Amino acid sequence: MRKLTFLFLSIIILALFFLFPAFANADTTDNDVFSLDNLISKVTVSFESYGYENHYIKYTAKSPGVLRINNPNRLAYVDVYKVDPFEMINPSQYLYGGIERTPLKWDDITYTVNIYDENSEKIGTRETKEYPGDAYIGKYEITSGYIILNEPGLYLASSTAWGASADIYLVEILDKDGKSAEGIEKVPYKIISLDNFVAERKYTPGTFDDVKESAWYAENVATCYELGLMEGKGKGKFDPQGNVSVAEALTMAARVNKIYSGEGPIIEDIGPNWYDGAVYYAISKRIIYGDEFTELSRPATRAELAYILANTLPDSEFKKLNNISKLPDVNHDTKYNYEIFKLYSAGIIIGQDQNLTFNPDANISRAEAATVLTRLVKPENRIILH
Repeated sequence: MRKLTFLFLSIIILALFFLFPAFANADTTDNDVFSLDNLISKVTVSFESYGYENHYIKYTAKSPGVLRINNPNRLAYVDVYKVDPFEMINPSQYLYGGIERTPLKWDDITYTVNIYDENSEKIGTRETKEYPGDAYIGKYEITSGYIILNEPGLYLASSTAWGASADIYLVEILDKDGKSAEGIEKVPYKIISLDNFVAERKYTPGTFDDVKESAWYAENVATCYELGLMEGKGKGKFDPQGNVSVAEALTMAARVNKIYSGEGPIIEDIGPNWYDGAVYYAISKRIIYGDEFTELSRPATRAELAYILANTLPDSEFKKLNNISKLPDVNHDTKYNYEIFKLYSAGIIIGQDQNLTFNPDANISRAEAATVLTRLVKPENRIILH
């Protein structure tokens, strides 16, 4: 009987250890450290504010603990606010002049910031000329990259490191039962990720009668069609060898950005021209400037398409796969050279021959555009050059 009781208790202890790992270590540390790299879940979210789109990351952690902020050695300030999800419509109200935030101001005052280690033990001080927000008030204390969160709930954390832009996070701390604070589901957010590129419709052989199954571009055409990135030219034609116009290039870019931002591929129909909605969107999202392209019906050059597509996603989505610093027909005097090298380095463009010739001033076909688009939104299709 004692053996059965011991076995039963052992099973329960092991189950608690695996289900609630944060509590399994509670005896060894006063507060568990939740790194922004290893929290339970992570979702990038976006909110509109004053005409600008702000990007946030929502993290979820089990149990109250210590939140570690990026760049602790170069930390300039940290603000943390517990938010009420029932009232929270837009987190910008907490970031830009809300009643809980003291606006950040640059001045000549030097502040002394206490430095703590991951065990919340003070290890020194540091001088900073940036106002450290409300970090000293109540239960929040700035700690060289660590903030102690003493109770479950939804928090808005904002940090700025010297020489870096602000990092903003929505941090959801679960209670001891693993439940989120009430009303969390009422926080409006949308996923911003390459994971948004999923099939919207089915492509079958024969969808376009001018795209043979054996063609080198057939699979890329199918992918772009299913994701809603490209349409046909009408009457069952895709026109794979046809040129891509500037208007079509901007339409592709707008669709990429909208899908990535969790808005889907549909572009608002405004203005007398079929492409006006896409052009307006591209300008509003700073993919291009308003006066860069005036003749939109002409064929786009390969360099122009590279420039436009290189601005559709954040730089973090262009992971460097190739060390390309020289091309036979692209140099520092070539227009859009930065964007061209950016796509080469990411394995999205690989050139037209073994010498990696780009041919920047040539037109680009719809089949080639489909290939570039597929590599852009599906990183597993990108090419490592040897």
